[in-house]
Amino acid sequence: MKKDVHLFWAWLEENFFSIDFPTADYLTGTGNKVFIAELMPKHPIYVSLLSNEAQKSN
Repeated sequence: MKKDVHLFWAWLEENFFSIDFPTADYLTGTGNKVFIAELMPKHPIYVSLLSNEAQKSN
């Protein structure tokens, strides 16, 4: 995984998810994708809330 993608997911995990990225990745690989919608914030994520490193990633 590219480092900049990891920064975004690390921030999202820390602030919204109750499971780590490897577990989420595994579950989506097994076809279980419903939980992602349940974990995501109900409202848009404002870029200003992201860490500086995650904001700079593409």
